[in-house]
Amino acid sequence: MEPGAAIRLAETLDANPNAAAACPLLVDDAGQPAPQLGGIAPGGEWLEAEISGSQPEPVVYPRGAALMMRVYVIRAVRQIDERYGQFGGDADLAAQILRASKTILLDPAARVRHHGSGAYSTLERADFLLGRAVFMGKYLGFGAGLRARLGAVFGPLVSFRWGELRYTLPGQKIDGTQL
Repeated sequence: MEPGAAIRLAETLDANPNAAAACPLLVDDAGQPAPQLGGIAPGGEWLEAEISGSQPEPVVYPRGAALMMRVYVIRAVRQIDERYGQFGGDADLAAQILRASKTILLDPAARVRHHGSGAYSTLERADFLLGRAVFMGKYLGFGAGLRARLGAVFGPLVSFRWGELRYTLPGQKIDGTQL
């Protein structure tokens, strides 16, 4: 984190009572904006934030790499859904905040360096596909979740991505547990 980033995020939350969370601008090693905004439902693609000034702006789904949340949001969630592996928990939090008619603010004055890799490993990609299936089932219904789960299995099968299939077929998450 750059100096003062955490304090700046806390000040952003203090100044915006309707905001449930605040996130910094993620930057790469060169200090340039890094991809950090996704869409609900998660598609696995991240876009760079389009900053129009220095004031906080509402966003729908920021990458969970750096996020400050109000205590009442954490208490309302009570526990993170354990069906997600490494991927999907941040989308779940964003969806719950959106469902509560609250906002997430991106504050470009607070900056955090993000050292994420450009491409997912086989296990990370499988974990993402499984997390997406959980998200779809939770928010869009059983049918959508089933279609996403079948896609998580048949996509790698049809594309001959055997390593991915090795993890998606049994539902193995990145931490070694299974759905």
